Amino acid sequence: MGGGKGENSPNFEGSDVYIYDIGGYQSLPINTKIDLVYSRATLEHLSYPVKVLETVRTAVPNGAFYYIDVPYENFMVKLVAQECHPHDKVIWTEHINFFSLKSFRMTLERAGLTVLELGTYKFTVESERENSAHIYSVCVG
Repeated sequence: MGGGKGENSPNFEGSDVYIYDIGGYQSLPINTKIDLVYSRATLEHLSYPVKVLETVRTAVPNGAFYYIDVPYENFMVKLVAQECHPHDKVIWTEHINFFSLKSFRMTLERAGLTVLELGTYKFTVESERENSAHIYSVCVG
């Protein structure tokens, strides 16, 4: 689940990959067994993330697992406040949703997903020397 034709999707060797693209390149098969729905850094860009998750959940048979993550904006705001001069603040203009652990869980549950695990992780993008954090979830539909 994301943007484009899946060129940035992870390679699950030996598996069929179907893309549900928010930009119109939809290729979700009907009545096909899907074990995992993977979405990284997508929901923060959507006007109606619950509606998109509901659409995917409806098309994917019950029992599929979901790995969904989004940027942890609260971490980034605190990091910028600690490490940057106030005039160098970072604004994520392309993000229209900003998730906390609570709001992310509520979004997933409103879409009819059962949250099995929810947490955060930090990482550094070495090429940009940039610290970041995401909220991740493991769900079942």
